[in-house]
Amino acid sequence: MEEFLFLFHSTVGVVQTRKLLQASGVPFRVADIPRTLRGGCGLCIRLQCPPGAEQQWVLPGATQAIYRCEGEAFEQVAVYESSPVKALAPPSGISPVALRLPGLQARPQGSGRRR
Repeated sequence: MEEFLFLFHSTVGVVQTRKLLQASGVPFRVADIPRTLRGGCGLCIRLQCPPGAEQQWVLPGATQAIYRCEGEAFEQVAVYESSPVKALAPPSGISPVALRLPGLQARPQGSGRRR
């Protein structure tokens, strides 16, 4: 078992991951981000699991990075995009398919009135 530290783009990601871990019965702790690490929302989640198992707790668009904890040192394992669209985007060169729903028409920009 190794200890991993998860950074998040916002506190919403911390809350979502906390709920997921609690529902799965996985022991973890929420803590302040160590001073040696930058970024994130100020909070992190630490958990212990076998190497490779940490990836199952990644939430696309919410998880910013994962670090392996070695005492007071941290080794970056992975970094993730902040946008779920970017995090789940198809590889370059592949065009996404546009979704069209029958009966719905796109409204030109600027045609709506503000109230």
